[in-house]
Amino acid sequence: MGPISKAGLCVLLAIASPAFAADHRLTVVNNGSTPVTSLAYSPPGSNRWFAMGGGPIPAGESGKAVIAMPPSACVFDFRVRYHGAPEQLIRGWNVCRTPTLHVGQKGQPAQ
Repeated sequence: MGPISKAGLCVLLAIASPAFAADHRLTVVNNGSTPVTSLAYSPPGSNRWFAMGGGPIPAGESGKAVIAMPPSACVFDFRVRYHGAPEQLIRGWNVCRTPTLHVGQKGQPAQ
């Protein structure tokens, strides 16, 4: 067997390299008048919540955060907690199709 050319080696390396899935990016916009104190996600229908980083999200125009979501799925449930206000549950949000989630308002748009 003869030596492998550089081009052939590059092809072999490209085939052998694992494909890494990129995280989904979710932009959370707080349209309400109350700061978001915490945000968590879960698989749809589950009650196993995972806290999302980013700290509090202020209310109003400056209230925006970009959060990395796991690449393993597109649809998640979200739990939003506010300072001095009832929490908000958002079910079945597709972060792949709709990467911006507006919170702080009653009723989320249907997907």
